[in-house]
Amino acid sequence: MSKSKDFFNIVAVGDTNTGKSALMSVLKDGKLTNQDLPEYFKTFTHKMKVDGKKIELGLWDTAGEASYEGLRRLSYPNCSLILMCYSVDSRESFENVTKVWLPEIKRHGPPNVPIVIVGTKQDLRPRASLIPNGSDSQINDGFVKYDEGMHLADTTGASSFLECTAHNENTVFSVFEHAARAALQSAKEQKKLKERRGSGK
Repeated sequence: MSKSKDFFNIVAVGDTNTGKSALMSVLKDGKLTNQDLPEYFKTFTHKMKVDGKKIELGLWDTAGEASYEGLRRLSYPNCSLILMCYSVDSRESFENVTKVWLPEIKRHGPPNVPIVIVGTKQDLRPRASLIPNGSDSQINDGFVKYDEGMHLADTTGASSFLECTAHNENTVFSVFEHAARAALQSAKEQKKLKERRGSGK
C-alpha cells in the first residue's frame, strides 16, 4: 500500500498470540467475530475521521516468529507508525518489546518513526493489577501492570501508551485514534522540517 496525502501506513508488531490480529479484526468488522483468525491478518485500509480530519489508514499485521523477520521488513520502509503490542498476561511479550521489537524497528524501520505501545488482553488481568504496587502480589504475579506499561512508554520515547481488549470495541477504536493522531502529528513535523531545510534555516 503506497502512501499519499492523508494516507498513513500503520504496522502492528509484537510476539505471537499478543492479539494483534484480533485488534485488526475489530477495527475492520466493528466487533470481534467468532471466525478463526489467520496466523497474521491480511492488509486492509480503513477510513476514519480524527479531530475533524478525514484520513485513510493502511493496516499491516505481522507474524511474530523470528522466521518471519524477512517478511516483516517489507512492511517497514513506508510505515507511518508502529503499533508495538504485548499482552498483559505475558511478561515475556512485555520484555520482548525492548529485547526484540524496538531493536528490530531501529534496524529496519524509518528514522524517528512514531511508536504507540499497546497492552492487549486487558480483560484477562485481575483488577488489582491496575493499581501501582497492588496489595495482592499473588494475584498480580505474571501480569504486567498498567504503570509498568506507562514506564516503558516514557523510557523508550513512545508517542503514547494504551491498554485495550478486543472484547471492548471502544478500547480498540481508541488505540487506532491515538495512532492516527500520532501519525498526523509526525507528518506535520516532517513537513515543517522539510520546509525549514528548503528555506536554508
